Amino acid sequence: MSGPVFDKDLTGLLVVDPYNDFISEGGILWPLIKEIAETVNCVPNMLAILHAARAAGIRVFYAPHHRDMGGADEINGWKYIAPIQAFGHNRGIFEAGTWGGTFRDDFTPLPGEVVETSRVVQAGATDADAPEGAVSKADALTAASLAAAQIGERLPQKTVTCQVPTERLTIDGLLSDVGWQEAVEVPLSTSAVPLAGNAPHAFVMFAHDAQFLYFAASIPRVPGMPKDGPMTLGRTHDMDLSAYDRIALFLDVDRDGTTWYEIDVDQRGCIAESCWNDASWNPPIAVRAEGDWGLEQYQDANNEFRQAVEQ
Repeated sequence: MSGPVFDKDLTGLLVVDPYNDFISEGGILWPLIKEIAETVNCVPNMLAILHAARAAGIRVFYAPHHRDMGGADEINGWKYIAPIQAFGHNRGIFEAGTWGGTFRDDFTPLPGEVVETSRVVQAGATDADAPEGAVSKADALTAASLAAAQIGERLPQKTVTCQVPTERLTIDGLLSDVGWQEAVEVPLSTSAVPLAGNAPHAFVMFAHDAQFLYFAASIPRVPGMPKDGPMTLGRTHDMDLSAYDRIALFLDVDRDGTTWYEIDVDQRGCIAESCWNDASWNPPIAVRAEGDWGLEQYQDANNEFRQAVEQ
């Protein structure tokens, strides 16, 4: 069986981000991807494809990531900088004038090969977020490569449907609403042995409607932890929860496997929120804690970036 035939006049090879910082020993990102890259022979395979394309007379195009300009970089004037953009900027990844910000020697473009002008992009931006002339669309290739560099390959996890309740939920911490009775309990345990009867066990539940994402949890007391009950006055954003039993909810809304919103809630109903470790993200959220110990909370799912508290 013959393989596909491509017209070389209509075919090109796209080489993305062959920077030393990314694919060379000593690069800033190399330690994060080294194990996977060497296991799959990433760089040798890339070179084999490049040499084969050149030998076949196929045009080669380079799409380089933006070279960071340090203190003079244009993103310093942006109103909103995506966490993944700040990650690279703060660490000088692909910085102009440095070894890390130049192509690996094996990938040096030959005369006649096209090198695209690098641009600043960030996923989830809008035209109002960046200065005039900046590109405000998702750079899917860069996001994917940095995601792999940050944490390696992710295996699919068990999924649970977040249901729409038949009746509006009341945030009272009792979990007695019809909507919660319909929801699926997600056990918080790695044990494969089922609990007997109605033995206390930790679990969470999720629900949503057109406006809010709802989250509920029921968690037995942990021996040795403080016995503080629900706190109703004096709660603020970004409280210190380190001394208390708590649960963390991570929201990876763009499913890039790299950046996330985090909401931590403790046994008192106190919260600490962040967007990829940026504590200035303070969403409108309501939390009610009750008993020994359980909680309900809801978050405005349509307006995640409002800097206000729903009292």
